[in-house]
Amino acid sequence: MQYLFYKYHGAGNDFILLDDRDEQWPTDHNELARRLCQRRYGIGADGLVVLTNATEGDFGVNYYNADGTTALCGNGLRCAVHLAHTLGIIGHETTFSATDGLHRAHIAPEGIACSMAPVAQLVPYANGLCIDTGTPHYVEEVANVANFDVITAGRKVRYATQFQPNGINATFVTNKGTGELVARTYERGVEGETQACGTGAVAAALFVAQQASQAAPITVHMPGGKLQVRFTHHPHGGFENIYLQGPAVQVFAGTLHLAGSLAAPKNV
Repeated sequence: MQYLFYKYHGAGNDFILLDDRDEQWPTDHNELARRLCQRRYGIGADGLVVLTNATEGDFGVNYYNADGTTALCGNGLRCAVHLAHTLGIIGHETTFSATDGLHRAHIAPEGIACSMAPVAQLVPYANGLCIDTGTPHYVEEVANVANFDVITAGRKVRYATQFQPNGINATFVTNKGTGELVARTYERGVEGETQACGTGAVAAALFVAQQASQAAPITVHMPGGKLQVRFTHHPHGGFENIYLQGPAVQVFAGTLHLAGSLAAPKNV
C-alpha cells in the first residue's frame, strides 16, 4: 500500500509529516519514525510529525524524535499548522491539541506563530539553567557560540547522571544584548546538533530574559535561520503568553511504499 507524506523544515529543523486522521498509517509510529527518519536508509529528518483527530481543537499533533522516542517540538508544531492549512483543515487561525495540551496558532506573512506552555521556574544547574519549555533544556551562556564545541559539551550534559533516564537537550547561547541572541542546540533523540530547535529557541530567550533582563520580543539566530520569541515575564520569575514564530516550509510531498512488518495498514 502507498502512503502520502510531506517533507518540511522550520529554519532548517526538518521533519516528515503524515496526515493520519483516517488512521490508515501503521500504528507503530515509534518504529515508523526510526525507519523514515534515517538519512541514508529512509527519507531523512530530525523527527516525525503526525496529524491526528482530536477531541479538543481542530486537530491533534503527535511528535516522534528520529530515534522513535516521543517529545514536544516547537518547530514541528508550526509545520503541522502549515500542513493543516494547506489541507484545508484550518484557516489562518487555529487551536489544536498536542501532548502538553492545547496550543493556539496563527499564520502571518512573517511566519507561523504558535503558543507554548507557560514556564513557572528556571532551575540552576552547573553554569546555566534548566528550563522546561515542553521539552527540558539545559541552557548555558558562552562567549562565542559560533566556535563552541556543541557536540562534546551537549553530549556531556545530555547524558549527565542527574538527567537520566530520559536525558535533556543542551542549548548554548551568546547574548547580543540588543533583543537578539545566537543559539545552538544538541538534541536528545537526534543525538547531535540540529539546524534549529523551537523549544531550544524559547528556552534561550527565557534564559536571557531572566539572566540579562532582556525584554520581548527576542530574535534567536540558529544555524538554519532565525526564530522570534514573545512572552510576558512576571516579577516572580515565571513566563506566560509565550509564542514561537518563524518559517514553516513544505519542501516536497511524495508517496511511500512500506515494505516489511510496517506495510499492513490498521485493521487489515
